Amino acid sequence: MNDLYAVQVDVHFDASHRLAEDGSAAPVHEHRWRVSVCAASEQLDRIAIVVDFRKLRQQTDELLARLSGRVLEETPELAQTDASPVAVAEWLLRRLRVLAVGEVYRITTVTVGCDPRVDFTVGAPEG
Repeated sequence: MNDLYAVQVDVHFDASHRLAEDGSAAPVHEHRWRVSVCAASEQLDRIAIVVDFRKLRQQTDELLARLSGRVLEETPELAQTDASPVAVAEWLLRRLRVLAVGEVYRITTVTVGCDPRVDFTVGAPEG
């Protein structure tokens, strides 16, 4: 797929986890998580956009509401992970891609950061 058009939405949520910077266990601590979701398409829809950014933001917000205000290792969504930014990004990417099935756009990447200096991006081309 040779995407020509893209849209990105940026959102935040607050949640805690137990992961230290070196990957070891740490006391529970909270972060303001930054999330960017990119959708892309080879063509624009009937109103000349990739996808309505409000729809994409709403879908992202609804999924992140499952994590917001919680300890990530204690959520069903991330209990089997290390609750790292990469784990959050992978979970969100999988869920958003399911929601985009049958649409003219695809979710290309999800970027997540919980440290002001570092972001992690996941995403790979689909078929």
